[in-house]
Amino acid sequence: MDLARPLFLDNSLKKYPWGSGRGLSEILGNPSLGEGPQAEYWMGAHPSSPSRTAEGPLDRLTRERPEVILGPGVSGGFPFLFKVLSIAAPLSLQVHPGAEQARRGFDRENSLGLSPGDPRRCYADPYEKPELFLALRKARVLAGFRPPGEIRRDLARLRDLEPARRLEESLAGGDSSLSRRAFMAALYRLNSGEVLELCRGLALSLGPEGALLDRLSQGYPGDPGSLAPLFLNFLTLNPGEALFLAPGVPHAYLEGEALELMGNSDNVLRGGLTSKLLNPPEFLEALDYAAEAPPRIFPQEGAEQSYPLGQTGLALTRWDLGREERRWRKPRGPEILLCLGGRGRVQGGDRERGFSRGDSFLIPGGLGAYELVGEETLPNPGGSGGGESCRCWIAGPADSVEPANPKPRPRLWVDGDSCPREVRELILRGARRRKLDCVIVANRRLPLPPEAGGTLKVVPPEDQAADDEIARRVKPGDLAVTRDLGLAGRLLAAGAVALNDRGQKFQPAEVESRLAFREFLSGPLPPPERPRLGAYGARQLKEFAAAFDRELGKIPGNET
Repeated sequence: MDLARPLFLDNSLKKYPWGSGRGLSEILGNPSLGEGPQAEYWMGAHPSSPSRTAEGPLDRLTRERPEVILGPGVSGGFPFLFKVLSIAAPLSLQVHPGAEQARRGFDRENSLGLSPGDPRRCYADPYEKPELFLALRKARVLAGFRPPGEIRRDLARLRDLEPARRLEESLAGGDSSLSRRAFMAALYRLNSGEVLELCRGLALSLGPEGALLDRLSQGYPGDPGSLAPLFLNFLTLNPGEALFLAPGVPHAYLEGEALELMGNSDNVLRGGLTSKLLNPPEFLEALDYAAEAPPRIFPQEGAEQSYPLGQTGLALTRWDLGREERRWRKPRGPEILLCLGGRGRVQGGDRERGFSRGDSFLIPGGLGAYELVGEETLPNPGGSGGGESCRCWIAGPADSVEPANPKPRPRLWVDGDSCPREVRELILRGARRRKLDCVIVANRRLPLPPEAGGTLKVVPPEDQAADDEIARRVKPGDLAVTRDLGLAGRLLAAGAVALNDRGQKFQPAEVESRLAFREFLSGPLPPPERPRLGAYGARQLKEFAAAFDRELGKIPGNET
């Protein structure tokens, strides 16, 4: 059985009450998931819900062929669990245990004879569970302890209530960790009536946190977890922002869509806000009372994003690939690839598989290098929008590398809105002859010869939209054709070569001088962005063809 190739994954959907009606169907582009509550989509080898392949469940393949699935030098089982979440209602107030507590708890419950699916179980496995939470859409979270002084300040508004005075007194210690430990112990000694009394008072005296507290109290009346907005930080994550949650950090996810990368564990100790089993003693023991607001990880500039899972050696990486854009990767262990936009191909071993939104693959650690190739999703005929780039999320070792491979071939770019038809066709013929990728960008659909082989990218009919698209995607060494002086300046700054449709090669000093002069002359009626250059005929086309061929000949592998 050959497993050293990308393996298509069939994954499990979890329908918990807090899930949304159609959120995961929308994210994954998969209407067959059915109606809600769509909560979690699991990808990995956890024994409670392993992903399935054509060769069998992933947990069994990992046990039987670890040298292929995990790769050389990787031991200890499959290293991570990867999820997509759609949160319409608050999750439980929870914490994940550290390694020592997880081992003790798992062994203890095994000695009591609790089966793996027993609802009385708190420990599903003997592993710790660090967690990375990355917002796909705006998400709201309660996480990490607020400073004791802030909690005391809010409780001081309710000193006429006995439960509030007791909680305030518990925070009197000078050390933050000791104060929080005393506070949490006092909180879980409150009866349900005292919790309700505090919730009513705080809902009226606090601002946005008070409204949230009131909402939680109505859903879980008398539950100590409904007071979580009093002692945890309220955080809003914009798309692309992430939180790292180490074991011991208390948290509750409130709403949003997100990706989660975590250790290969399902250990959750709940302290409230759920109909599932609560175990306050285990919950309180697992808390890291020094844990404040968790570190936030912001997206980087560019087409690649990387989000580390703490010090675990794992990371979540995003690649955005344009049409026929190729990226190589050599994993240092197993990886899971998830497509959340556009289309693409994955090539590894002797196999190539196409994929689109919602598809996922295991990349075995023993595969060696593999290649991803982007394919844009084409717009509908006559549509006003361009294609959707291929967006891939890769969960796996943080130290996976892009192996040495031939430098990507330059791409040809055409500012299509001002480029004469005969020039576009000449460029396409040259690209096809030299086996180069050519992208024509315009704000309207343009006729292309059936055999053209290039790509038409249609952008919204807005000023500068085509220029912005080319400038955003151009790479050093690319060759572009435009009449636009401003775009030419941006292309040269990016390291590209720029020609106009008469074969004149833009030079940095000349462009800078002409742009400065144009700005000096600009007044109430600024000069047109694309100046009139006179009639275009056979002589101009011949001059362009000669200059275009000269520049093509400078591209490595295209010398004549």
